[in-house]
Amino acid sequence: MLHAVQDHLDIKSRTPKNFGKRIAKSIDEVLFVQIVKSALFDSGTGTGGTGDILPKGEVETAASGGDEIDPAKLTTLIYNISQALAEGEIEMDDGYLYMAPAQYFALLKNQDLLKAEINDKNGSYAHAKIEAVSGMPIVMTNRIMQVADTVASAAFLDSPAALYGTAYETSAAEAKAIALFATDESIQVAQSIPLTSDVYWDKRLLTWFIDSYLAIGAGPDRTDVNGSIFKA
Repeated sequence: MLHAVQDHLDIKSRTPKNFGKRIAKSIDEVLFVQIVKSALFDSGTGTGGTGDILPKGEVETAASGGDEIDPAKLTTLIYNISQALAEGEIEMDDGYLYMAPAQYFALLKNQDLLKAEINDKNGSYAHAKIEAVSGMPIVMTNRIMQVADTVASAAFLDSPAALYGTAYETSAAEAKAIALFATDESIQVAQSIPLTSDVYWDKRLLTWFIDSYLAIGAGPDRTDVNGSIFKA
């Protein structure tokens, strides 16, 4: 009856779906680590620099602690990033401004952004959502690594550094990232093995097995299309 019970529990459908969500989360975390590195990539002539071929991404840093959750000050930081990108002829519609939940909900407290009569897209407090600020579409995400994470002392056992090595470490400075504007040109992504899965029943162990694997890598591409906001 074990086979029938496991089938009833939807082992071949529900469980792989949950595994897929976890894999997607891991990929997102890896990509955001590289987006931060792309935003801070040295554009000078030193080791690792681009020789000024590409200008450095636009970076705004909060003046003091707490500014990153102050509605007015956070909005000003976003406006500064938007203006700098516009002056660099970067189209706002080409990307998204990804931000952590703390910053997203801080923006909800900015009355000017939620006045329905002047900004019908963002709407009122009752709708409790912000779709865009200064022309940049907003996406809230938990995937921005905000804890220093190195191979020697991984923040979590399944963190990007622990899983993928030094290229995916997050320094203390990088861990201060709270919002990132990125386009599809911000980083380059390579996939050598696409997501491959196999679900099979083992007669000897009397259980289902689900094997999934893939191989990807990512790194900075165009540094000039990035905008980033950091804590003080």
